[in-house]
Amino acid sequence: MKTKQITYLLLACIVVLVTACNWPTSSSDDDITLDCSGDNGQINRDIAVGMVRQYEAIRNSTVNDDTIVYRDTSDTIVNFNHSTEVFFKLEDMKCFIEHVESYDGNYDNLGIRAYLAASNDQNGTLTSTIIFVPAGTTAGNRSSDIPNIPGGNVLNHGTAGMPPSGNQITNP
Repeated sequence: MKTKQITYLLLACIVVLVTACNWPTSSSDDDITLDCSGDNGQINRDIAVGMVRQYEAIRNSTVNDDTIVYRDTSDTIVNFNHSTEVFFKLEDMKCFIEHVESYDGNYDNLGIRAYLAASNDQNGTLTSTIIFVPAGTTAGNRSSDIPNIPGGNVLNHGTAGMPPSGNQITNP
């Protein structure tokens, strides 16, 4: 009788051991490879150059018009430097994406919404910038509207100004 119990116990241990060895390991986000085939929102550089040139033409005919007076939200006249580009460190962008991904489970259709904004530079001149806000629908919501996530941190560590000569997207 004891031999039968030991045999069953040994057999159960072997089954547990084999199962544990073959059990799929949990993968971390570092192990997941993104499928970056297709355009994934990317556009051809020549198309982007055309878009930037179009924007600059509009900006040059309106924003840089000396007859236009710029006022802030308190109706004070301000100097305004309208840059056509904003640089963000890749590490800052990755950290922000990680912040947005932290809402996974509570929100579906996670994404990032970009806003054009203005911030004061060290000389007191308002300079154009871009801020990024996490967006997504509450879990289970099938709405086509994707609102901003309330209380989510906002990314704005970008710097505006001219890129080094010869590297602008208008000069491919």
